[in-house]
Amino acid sequence: MGVFLTASIATVMSNTDELMQQLNVARTEVALRRIQVQLHREYSAFLERMDVSTLVQRNELAMLEGELNRWETLGRRISQLIASHMRRSEVGS
Repeated sequence: MGVFLTASIATVMSNTDELMQQLNVARTEVALRRIQVQLHREYSAFLERMDVSTLVQRNELAMLEGELNRWETLGRRISQLIASHMRRSEVGS
């Protein structure tokens, strides 16, 4: 009876560890998605503030292109992180 109880406890502990890992992955994915949504909101607000008709000088346009590239890079990186965490969670299950 003691061996059975020990095996049952080990199974429960293993299942608990696996569930905790899945929970941590899910929390990370939620946090990354929140960041992605926040960046999208900030980027949208940034675009709304820009009035292209007033941007005549090349330096201002170059600055905006640099800012746009930075936002696009951040968006791609967050998407990659989300995909990576989703793959890890699929492998872990």
